[in-house]
Amino acid sequence: MAKKQEVSRGTLYYREAKGDLIRLMPGFFVNADELPTEEKMIQWITARQPAATMNLISALSHHGITTQIPAYLSVALPRGVRMPRVYDYPVKAWATKREWAEIGVDEYRGEFGPYRVTSPERTLVDCFRYRHKIGLDVFMEALTMARQQKKLDTWKLDDIARRLSASRLITPYLKMALA
Repeated sequence: MAKKQEVSRGTLYYREAKGDLIRLMPGFFVNADELPTEEKMIQWITARQPAATMNLISALSHHGITTQIPAYLSVALPRGVRMPRVYDYPVKAWATKREWAEIGVDEYRGEFGPYRVTSPERTLVDCFRYRHKIGLDVFMEALTMARQQKKLDTWKLDDIARRLSASRLITPYLKMALA
C-alpha cells in the first residue's frame, strides 16, 4: 500500500482553482479527470459517515437488477444521523429507523475502503415501501429481473418484509409476480 502523501491546504485550493482537482466534500478532493462513480461516491461518503448505506435505485443498479439509470446516489441513513455535505454530485438521503438500519445490509470492500449496500431482497422491500415516490414500475421490473437472474431468495425477502412491517402490503404483489 502506498504511503499517504501530505499536501498543504493552499496547494489543494490552488489546484482546485486551476482545474486539476474537484472538491466533492469539505476537505475531500479528487482529480478532475477521475469521474466519480456511484461506487466510489458511496465509499467516499462512508469515509465521512460510516452509517451510510447505498439503497433504492442505486442499489438495484449495483446488483444489476434494473434498467433504470439512477439520477442520483440514494443513501439510507438512520434517523438523526447527518448526511455529509457533497458538492457537484447528486445525492439523496433517505431516513430509516435506527433498528432497521442493519437489516439486509451487505458490506463490500472497494479501493477507497469499505462500503455498505442493501441486499437485493432489502432493496426490493425498500422500493416497494417507497413506491409512491419512485414508482411501482421500478419495484415490479426489479422483482422480475431478480427472479430471472436468480438473485432472489423469496424466504429472505419475506423475512425482511416482515421485519420492516411491509409484509401485509407486499404479499399480494409477490403472489401476483411469483405465480
